[in-house]
Amino acid sequence: MSFQFREYIGEELQACGEEFRKQFINQEYENNDRWTLEVFNWFTATKAGEGCVYPHIGRKGEFLVDYCHTSYPLKRADEGWPSIAWWKRAISGQCGLLLALESEWGKWGNRDLSHVMILDDACKLAAIRARAKAMIFSSQGGQDRGEILDLLASLRSASRDDSPWLWIDIPWEKVRPRNIGCGVLG
Repeated sequence: MSFQFREYIGEELQACGEEFRKQFINQEYENNDRWTLEVFNWFTATKAGEGCVYPHIGRKGEFLVDYCHTSYPLKRADEGWPSIAWWKRAISGQCGLLLALESEWGKWGNRDLSHVMILDDACKLAAIRARAKAMIFSSQGGQDRGEILDLLASLRSASRDDSPWLWIDIPWEKVRPRNIGCGVLG
């Protein structure tokens, strides 16, 4: 992989999206769960520095959002869990979310319900603090991508969110190469 986060800023998000697009443009997976796993694995490899990612590789569950990069330190071999030593290390410096990511594939054939599902997940991004945010979704052709982007931009604006948002659209389509779109809001 040629992309690696350093500062989690808008220019990096655009480069991240372009690299993601190149990696996944011809990809086929059997279902949404597999797509989600592959997306999380790909984003894990982009992490800057020594912070943790959630969920950890091979595990399910959320830490506020579907997936995130944090500045929380990795657990050391000499630390048990739970560990007050780990927490003391964590709070000795700045701690927080570097990248918050939500993914929502929606429901094929039902644009309104898909938009609701996407916005339900995107509202988590709007409500939390993170240096950068990413929303991955599936549009259903035609003007759908533009409609979703208008909704995401309105949500971001209404929440007064200053963090840049990477959007990646992996459309529901059979055409290859896929028309994966990406960009940055903010």
